[in-house]
Amino acid sequence: MTRWPWITPLLFVAVALSPPGNDVLRGLSSSESISRDLSRFLLICGLAIAAALLLAEWGLRSFIARRRARARKTENASG
Repeated sequence: MTRWPWITPLLFVAVALSPPGNDVLRGLSSSESISRDLSRFLLICGLAIAAALLLAEWGLRSFIARRRARARKTENASG
């Protein structure tokens, strides 16, 4: 198991390519000010959530990898 978080980026890309995600991305280039501001706010919130999920996934994967390495080390030492 790698420590690299790959589930979160795939989920983020899937959300960005979905119809609501496309609406938010298209709203960034809208001529209406309120549409641009709302799209920018939603994009920043989405990026913050994705960053938090990315850090949580990385931390969990690192914890599991260290625990597995420690288990292998004690298994080899006793065996």
